[in-house]
Parts: sequence; structure tokens; C-alpha cells
Amino acid sequence: MNCTLIVLNYMDKERALSLAQKCKNFDCINHIIIVDNCSPDESYNWLTNHLNCDDTIIVLKSKKNGGFSYGNNYGAKFAIHKYNPEYILFANTDTIFDEQSLQMCLYALKDNQNLGLISLRMKNIDGYEEISCWKEKNYLQSTLYCLWLYRRKKYDFFHYEFNDSSINMKYVDVVRGSFMCFKSQALIDINYFDENTFLYYEEDIISKRLKNHHYKIAILTNYYYIHDHKYEKNFNEVKMKHNLDNSMYYLLKTYYHINILQKIFTKLVIYYSIIEFSILDFFKKRRKK
Repeated sequence: MNCTLIVLNYMDKERALSLAQKCKNFDCINHIIIVDNCSPDESYNWLTNHLNCDDTIIVLKSKKNGGFSYGNNYGAKFAIHKYNPEYILFANTDTIFDEQSLQMCLYALKDNQNLGLISLRMKNIDGYEEISCWKEKNYLQSTLYCLWLYRRKKYDFFHYEFNDSSINMKYVDVVRGSFMCFKSQALIDINYFDENTFLYYEEDIISKRLKNHHYKIAILTNYYYIHDHKYEKNFNEVKMKHNLDNSMYYLLKTYYHINILQKIFTKLVIYYSIIEFSILDFFKKRRKK
């Protein structure tokens, strides 16, 4: 099977290199592309120096740090132009998976004509299962989901349960972006990821684009990958909240085609959620003292 792996790196060069070197031994992976998303820590030079004799793995440097979608598109467009792979796997630097799991993803894509994207169930580094996919929200649900109380009440409502082990594949609405295996033709048909968000809601947006082109999305229910979450030092929660709200509003405006009254309501809810966030953040910091 002709599959190219895209690893998007931002200041996580050691794990990007480790993942690439492990996967180059997979028979089902033909090429590996590490895209350095303009890391300010000289990641590109460090990676190229460590891979100067390796023909299987190449390193690209994006023209700017345009976020998750831009960086992954940069690698995918290069791969399709140079290698014309049948499948493209996007995997975060902090993911761990084996060859058999990936092979099963590729078999599922090959055997299901309308399947455009597939993923695996996800566990954390301690072996506990985490959310790997979720149900699509309507306009009102999406807007209210930025409120802490609504998320707390409805958190489980939007998630799938996998109780029947006899079912090997389940169609779902949205899969997590840390491990996404596509048919290349599906990516081409939907014109790749939408680059108008920097971070967050990329999964919901790509799912909308796939569904608009009559592609399905699925999870293999009996295979897992590990997401050894990378947490940035000095993580800026205010900036995170800002990116989250902007991306959610863009999703609703562009893909739900909301009217002027809905736009006003969403802006008001976002404004209230910022006040809510500030109050919760204040008490959280007080507890830490």
C-alpha cells in the first residue's frame, strides 16, 4: 500500500525524529515527511542534520507558522505532488502506534469506497481511554458548548461508546486530529484542510468538508493508539480561549451559514464565556496558592 506519513513539528523535534525513525521500518509506509512549522528553536536545522543520509524521511520548513491546518496542508500537497500516495496519515509528534493498527486503517479505506477518513481509539500514556471521536453538534449546541456549565452537563452526550467488541468499525461524525488517516483522493476532492483557523475545530471543519462531498468517517473499535500529550511550558490559557472561540465562530459562520441574529447571539455567548472563564481562572489560581 502506498502511504505517506506527515508529522507536523513545532518545537518537539526529538519526538518528531523518534516517530519518523520508528515508522520508516513499517512496510505500509513508503515516505515520511516532517514539516517544521517555523519552530523558533532551530528544529529544522537540527532535524536536517540528523537525517542527512536518510532517503525515506525528508524535512520541510513551512513558509510561516500558520497553525495545524496550514502545516499539514504544506506536507500533504508536497507529498501528493512528489509521491502521489494513495493514502496519507497525519500523526502528531506525541502519538505512539504500531504497524498492524495502521495496516488495518489502510485495509478499511481500501475496502470501503465512500470512506474518506479513519482513525483508532485513543488511550493516554497511562493506558486509560480518552475521547477519540465525537458527535456533530448543531448550531445551538456548538454555541453553548463554550460555556463551562453546559460542557459539564452535556460532556458525555456528544461522545460515542464502544461496548460491542464484535463491531470492528463504526461510522462517526468527527475524529481527533492527533491521528487521521485519509484517502488522498478525498483530501484532494475537499481541497485539503481549511487554513482559516490557527488552532482548534480543525476536526469538525474537515468532517464537514468530507460530508459535503459524501465521504464517511470511521473509527476502528478494536485498535488503539497512545497520545502522550505534549503540554507547552508557560501554557497561555487566555490565548487558548481566544483561539478556541475564534475557530468556533468561524465554523458556525462558514459551514453552518448562520444568520445575523445567530451571529449576534453567538458573540454574546462568547463574551459571557470570557467573563465565566476569567472568574473560574481566578479561583483556580487562588487554590494553587
